Amino acid sequence: MSSDVVLSSALRSNLLTLQNTQNQIDRTQFRLATGKKVNSALDNPQNFFTAQSIGNRANDLSRLLDGIGQSIRAIEAADNGVSALTGLLEQADSIATQAQSQLNSASSSAVAASDSSELDGTNASKALQAETTVSTNDAFSIAVGEETAETFTISDTTTLNSLVSEINDRASAEDKSFRASITSEGQLQISSTNGERLTLDDTTGTALNDLGVIESASAAETFLPGGSLEISLSGTGTIDENTDLSSLTEFTGFDTTSDTLTISVDGAGTTTILIGDSGTGPQTIDDLIDAINEAGVDGGNLEGLTASFDDSNDSITITADSAEIDTFELTSNDGSAVDLGEGQNTSGTATIFRSGSGASANDTLTDLASDFNEIRSQINSIVDDANYRGTNLLSGDDLITTFNEDGSSTLTTEGVTFTASGLGVSEADFTSASTIQASVDDIESALSTVRRFGNTIANDLSIIQTRQDFTQQSINTLEAGRDDLIVADQNEEGANLLALQTRQQLGVTSLSLAAQSQQAVLRLF
Repeated sequence: MSSDVVLSSALRSNLLTLQNTQNQIDRTQFRLATGKKVNSALDNPQNFFTAQSIGNRANDLSRLLDGIGQSIRAIEAADNGVSALTGLLEQADSIATQAQSQLNSASSSAVAASDSSELDGTNASKALQAETTVSTNDAFSIAVGEETAETFTISDTTTLNSLVSEINDRASAEDKSFRASITSEGQLQISSTNGERLTLDDTTGTALNDLGVIESASAAETFLPGGSLEISLSGTGTIDENTDLSSLTEFTGFDTTSDTLTISVDGAGTTTILIGDSGTGPQTIDDLIDAINEAGVDGGNLEGLTASFDDSNDSITITADSAEIDTFELTSNDGSAVDLGEGQNTSGTATIFRSGSGASANDTLTDLASDFNEIRSQINSIVDDANYRGTNLLSGDDLITTFNEDGSSTLTTEGVTFTASGLGVSEADFTSASTIQASVDDIESALSTVRRFGNTIANDLSIIQTRQDFTQQSINTLEAGRDDLIVADQNEEGANLLALQTRQQLGVTSLSLAAQSQQAVLRLF
């Protein structure tokens, strides 16, 4: 046994030194193999556990980086949707603007142009009362839609040029929707500028009649864009096609079997419709519509005239085919005044409605409204498609991005509802200037809203990207700090190994020298 071997002090000392050197060589080789100078708590408890804590935080932040990256993608998806919505809304705005232009260009369907031979373009700067049959102090009124009528009086110095200027100046000052001009033939032309009905009336004298602008000096004439007259209905309860005419405010004056509504076309074709609570004629809205349409068929007394009922706005629309009809008249014979949407018509008094040449324009406006509504549908589709992994910022979802391991630092990107309804974009109704303007206003408001949200998510995206860079840098700092505590310096450890190997060789030599003193005993034998 080793305990039976007796070593000298020198041998024992050299042996311990060699063993110690070998341990250091083993430790150094392990550090070189693992790359760490602290591989367990036994090596350096303080550094080991500190490095472990730092490493855990770096790992937590690394996992958060994945979530931050996904938030960026969700915002990018929303931003793509915002860009697409902006393009669609700008396209819709272009369509609505085009509709405005189309309606303005179609205002010729609500135009009264003089057919007086006395106005031939050579006397536009001469006094009207001297050049035409117009009398001094004759007065007439102009009204568009529901606007208050404006009255103009002919003086002894009024010329065609000055009258046109006065009408246009008044319209501008009073914000009225009519204008006056002189045609290439030198005739006076008065028209609406918003596509709504134009009503002209000789209030004193016969100025408009003398100038050939209206046919009858005894009654106002209404010029209809596209030849369509809309009669808004009112009454108690729900109004539908089966509603009794007698219950409607507009027809309450028709209360006996002898009460009639007479409609004539171009002063020739005439149909008299009996309206009474117990009469043999139409009793309901649907009956009245049928009666007009039956007389409006080819060969009928009202050929080219059609009627329809719109239960969405409780109105009857009578439309004249502009290719066939120049004027149509409504005359009530009911013993009282009846309001058919164009003012009170007293018993036996006809209101003349001149149809226009705006049918093709109306078709174009219908097409534009259809295009507008298709864009509205596509807005909803884009919102549905702006989804990323179940998060849709354009459909009301909120996005929460977490920046640190304990969740105390976050950013909430609030979602919005950018469907057509959410943006306040209603379905298009390009039938009048006011409804077209409503669509323009809707689009302008929606564009402003979308652009503001685009700025918001761009700001949030910038913040998230900044925090992403900061988190990456923090991870790098933590990993570097952890490495400072436990990672071995390969150069230093290599130098240590070389020195230890040299020390080991020297130790072996020293041990050999120490053993030579004992070997001298052998020479005695």
